[in-house]
Amino acid sequence: MVALYDAIWKAGEKFQIADMGIYAVDSLRLDKCYRGWKADLEIGFSPFDASLDRFVDLTKPAFVGRDALIAEKARGSAYRFVPMILDQDGDADAPFCASVFSGEKRIGIITSGGWSFTLNKSVALAYVRPEFEAPGTKVEIEIFGTRQSATIGLEPLFDPKNDRLRS
Repeated sequence: MVALYDAIWKAGEKFQIADMGIYAVDSLRLDKCYRGWKADLEIGFSPFDASLDRFVDLTKPAFVGRDALIAEKARGSAYRFVPMILDQDGDADAPFCASVFSGEKRIGIITSGGWSFTLNKSVALAYVRPEFEAPGTKVEIEIFGTRQSATIGLEPLFDPKNDRLRS
């Protein structure tokens, strides 16, 4: 691994290569609403719950789970995956499994949260009831016993046309 690292470093010097930490990578993942396995994506939520409709082709003649997805599409998903931005800075980011509320009604659960260095705000990813998925919807997240106001955002939160990825 050391030889590989050294080779990559040498090849990248002309491009001003630099080390970066895992928290920076996670921050960028949150900005783009990239889902992580076992937190944002897991077997308890369907692709429709996870707002991954664009990747489901129900016209395919056969695949495992097709009938269940057709039935879910007809009745509607129980949840929708959304990004949200906390409205003010607090002492902590939204932790995994924090509750999302609308008034006194629990409407969802946080799957990921952290500081966005590009947006300079705390952001979170969550599953919420479909009637609360619209961008601009105001909600509250319970963070270590204190409710913090947040606003549902449009996915992705940063660089929606992927101009930065293509440059």
